Amino acid sequence: MRDPLPFPLPPAAFTSASRRVEVGNLFDWLAQGWAVFSAAPLAWMGMGSLYFLGLLLVPFLQYRALLLGLLFVPLTTNLLLACDRLARDESGRERPAFFPLRLDWRVCLLGLQGTLALALVGGFLWLTFAFLLAGFEQQSLNGTEASAFGVLVLFALLLLPAFLLAQAFCIILNFVFLLVALHGMPVLPAFVASIAAYLKNWRVFALFAPQLAVLLFFAILPAGFGLIVLIPALCATLYAAYRDIFVDV
Repeated sequence: MRDPLPFPLPPAAFTSASRRVEVGNLFDWLAQGWAVFSAAPLAWMGMGSLYFLGLLLVPFLQYRALLLGLLFVPLTTNLLLACDRLARDESGRERPAFFPLRLDWRVCLLGLQGTLALALVGGFLWLTFAFLLAGFEQQSLNGTEASAFGVLVLFALLLLPAFLLAQAFCIILNFVFLLVALHGMPVLPAFVASIAAYLKNWRVFALFAPQLAVLLFFAILPAGFGLIVLIPALCATLYAAYRDIFVDV
């Protein structure tokens, strides 16, 4: 005789499967991210200020600034976990909080590697900018305006793929943090699942890139203080994307 099925039925096991979503879903993610932030702006800004203070230390730490990856990773993970608690709270009494910090050595190590990769991209951009700027100044001094314009066009063409690569890496990394922290996945399978989810929805994230560039510009414009708002809202937006893309979350 077969054993009776348990009641209520247990939820389906998480398989890390992902789906392709419509391009218009991006605007739903942005709306959800802003709604989460605006529900408790002071609490979210308090969390975002920790990033801002960390970024202020970068010029003083020089190459040791890479170690800030060990700080930013638990902060980012706990921002995402705070979004998850709010999303699953049925009472409506939950408030954004991310203490105590979730410290997972696998996630921290991955974040440090991610910080190194982004630093390499940033270094490449800086060298490219310095080289092209020197060429632009030289062409301007020589009176060849057409050549100077060509140098600027070349710089723009190099900047676009670098920005897209950095954006893709950050999105994939945030998905990995969620898969490891919420579902206990090993880092490598989480990375594979995140890359697969990104590639399935590359059109959506390509549309997100120019909007993110504009948001970053206006966030950095007031001496960088806009990042205190942008970073938590962006984490909430990426959490909404995670809930929409991954199956059975």
